[in-house]
Amino acid sequence: MKFFSIKGKYEKLNFDPTFNYGNEDLKNYDNLIRYKFSQLIINLILLSSSSTQQILFFGIGNACNEMAIDFDLYFTQEKESYLERGLLTLDSVDKLKELDKLFCEKSEDKNHEFWDDDNLKSNSNWKLVREKSNEILKMLNFDNLTLELDRNNNFRMDNGNVNLIGQTDKIQIVKKKINN
Repeated sequence: MKFFSIKGKYEKLNFDPTFNYGNEDLKNYDNLIRYKFSQLIINLILLSSSSTQQILFFGIGNACNEMAIDFDLYFTQEKESYLERGLLTLDSVDKLKELDKLFCEKSEDKNHEFWDDDNLKSNSNWKLVREKSNEILKMLNFDNLTLELDRNNNFRMDNGNVNLIGQTDKIQIVKKKINN
């Protein structure tokens, strides 16, 4: 199957969501697109996760803001590249645009309740984000995936107090374990 665009002719990219494209040569544009697409998949899995998991995965920082920023970075700014390379279809882009529209509406009206991590569990709009993200993952045939987190915390002693000063995270996409 070939894909055509104004910029040129592209072949469909092979993509394995469990492969770490961050370890590849990202100066190679196809590898860079695969890496960014894998980050979008990570973002969608996080967006579809429980509020507890969302907060756990983001650790230091505001989970609500970070998830929306990542979505903008890895979908909104890259959707044309994903379409050109056959990683997304027009139907999946339409579904992703629905999610983008929700984030844009909440950003425009400065809805503080939506952006407060304390409301991730109870806010009806975050429940809608989880549902839409789940639908998109199913549409992409990635609903059988989950994330593993390897976190390294950095602490400093100040006047006898232990203070967390940073975190380094390694997030990996893995296939869900099937319970027998």
